[in-house]
Amino acid sequence: MSDGSASPLRVAAGTLVVVVVLAVVLIAAAAGAVVEGVAGIAEPAGLTLPPISSQTEVTGWPWGQCTWYVALRRAEMGEPVTWGGDAWQWLAHAEAQGKPTSSLPLPGAIVVYRRGGPYDPLDGHVALVVAITPTSYTVSEANYSGLGVIDTRSIAWPDPHVAGFIV
Repeated sequence: MSDGSASPLRVAAGTLVVVVVLAVVLIAAAAGAVVEGVAGIAEPAGLTLPPISSQTEVTGWPWGQCTWYVALRRAEMGEPVTWGGDAWQWLAHAEAQGKPTSSLPLPGAIVVYRRGGPYDPLDGHVALVVAITPTSYTVSEANYSGLGVIDTRSIAWPDPHVAGFIV
């Protein structure tokens, strides 16, 4: 029988939800998002990418692969990829070089996906985060839909396939 007061466990769980929601809103605001009350974001924080030629080369990366595309885009941003390896290895290799990483998406960050699931079972996948909201993130990528195919997808957040982000 309840005496009308909330249990400590229920209060703690409610507090945790409030803290997590506030953290997401603050991160989105810090990334340049326009916050509109508790309802979310009026416009996602974003990154505008100029068009590229489908034949643009990036030394050391095979044309049309996800690694080629992300290395090209980061070089255009003045943040060149200075590590090697298959896509799934990028997070560890970037960390080994002292590059900052995150467990949360930020515009301009490289998202590194684990091998398997919807991604290549041997090589994994990488993409460039171009926008975020409290419940999703949008990536620009190559070779998700086919070699050399560049596309943009919005993905629900949190995403269990993400290994991490290179900032």
